[in-house]
Amino acid sequence: RKSEALLLRLQQTNRKMLEESTRAQSKSTLWTQERSKRLTASEFGRIIRLRHTTSRENVVKSLLYSDFKGNKATRY
Repeated sequence: RKSEALLLRLQQTNRKMLEESTRAQSKSTLWTQERSKRLTASEFGRIIRLRHTTSRENVVKSLLYSDFKGNKATRY
């Protein structure tokens, strides 16, 4: 139980530190790096709606190796 409590406190500390150090978001290299490690809501939506005929391998490749950096609609 003590180890679980310690782990929880460390996770909370790490979350707070990450949140504070990435407030500038688009200007933050750390934010960009951390976001690339996470599944976004849009990506989750894409996965949850996959048809049985869709290649899982291609979806995984596109999620892991996409070089999309934004477009006119996503820049602000």
